[in-house]
Amino acid sequence: MILKKKEYLFILLYFSCIFFYLLDPELFWKITITPSVNIQSIFDSSKEIAISSNKFYDLRYLQYIASYIDNVFLSSDTLYNSYKSHGSEMVINYPRIWILIGHYLNIKSDVVLYSTYIIFFLLYSYIFFNFTKKFQTYFFCYLFISGSNLLLLERGNVDFIIIVLVFYTFLNKFKFINYFGFLLVSFLKIYPAFSLLFFLKNKKSIIYILFLSSIFLIYLLITKDDIKNISLVNPVNGHISYGFLSIIINIKEYLNINLNFIFFVIINILLLVIVYLKYFKDKLIKDDLDNRNIFLLGGGIFIFTFLINTHHDYRMMFLIFCIPLILKLKNNLLKLFSLSILILSLELQRLLFLFGFYGGIINSIAKITLFHVIGVFYIHLICDFYQKFFKKNKF
Repeated sequence: MILKKKEYLFILLYFSCIFFYLLDPELFWKITITPSVNIQSIFDSSKEIAISSNKFYDLRYLQYIASYIDNVFLSSDTLYNSYKSHGSEMVINYPRIWILIGHYLNIKSDVVLYSTYIIFFLLYSYIFFNFTKKFQTYFFCYLFISGSNLLLLERGNVDFIIIVLVFYTFLNKFKFINYFGFLLVSFLKIYPAFSLLFFLKNKKSIIYILFLSSIFLIYLLITKDDIKNISLVNPVNGHISYGFLSIIINIKEYLNINLNFIFFVIINILLLVIVYLKYFKDKLIKDDLDNRNIFLLGGGIFIFTFLINTHHDYRMMFLIFCIPLILKLKNNLLKLFSLSILILSLELQRLLFLFGFYGGIINSIAKITLFHVIGVFYIHLICDFYQKFFKKNKF
């Protein structure tokens, strides 16, 4: 039977989704319970009128900021406050390199915009096909239609472009492309820099990590004023978001309880370390964990973005790089628990649809639990590297 090969099921699912979407986009988003931007919501807000279409709303933001090309080389304060004199008053919260990309790609043209989306959508979809085929599991079929992934695709957020760049450069056999890819995605959005430990493979790799870190730190110093201005206008909320700050905001909004952010983060970090040392250190040593480096890639981005600010749920799609390690766990109970928590974390809207307010609580608990699950593996992989390479080589 042809569907015995799991990648064929993904192909069937993939084309079924595309056919359904082309047939009736609004119905597709409604049935899949994916929050979608509509025309009315755009024109209801004067601050959003700069974006003229509801299709791939976040990607169209590049059309808006491309109009600032004449200001791109101005001082940071001037550039990032120029939106105040713009009719839409819509903020600029991307690094200025995106203004150059949007302008020189002529992203203002809908033909270019749709072509860009389609090309990256195809490249992005292949990642799911590749992982389904390579690891022979249906889980990546689920992941493709998960709430967070459909939200990412509906918005057309540049995160899916970043994931594509990460996959095709980090996993390339040429080291130069690996390193170039890391710097490229880190310059584009900053947070991919947390994937740095992907390169942690042997003693020699420490040199490359230090080298890449140095270049990135120089970039941060050069763009520090831009980063500060972006942070001032970046949205901070608890809706369809993950991170400790997001959880604190939701607790304040719905339970009227104030929690100190720094204290909350420190407590969770200490709890993570204690849980690892007491319950998982010895157990994980017995499990020969596969796909370590791509786990450090996705896990690093998830853990450190969880610690810093709030991030929309679609950014959790970087966890696709963590799944291969989890799927190969010999401890079936730990595997089932980890995958279950991951699913609950990705499905805020569907949990709200099924359980209302309590669905939101389930999702928040799952997200904070997922932080600890991913954190336990992340710590273990680093400690295991230290034991095998540093002590053995007396580095």
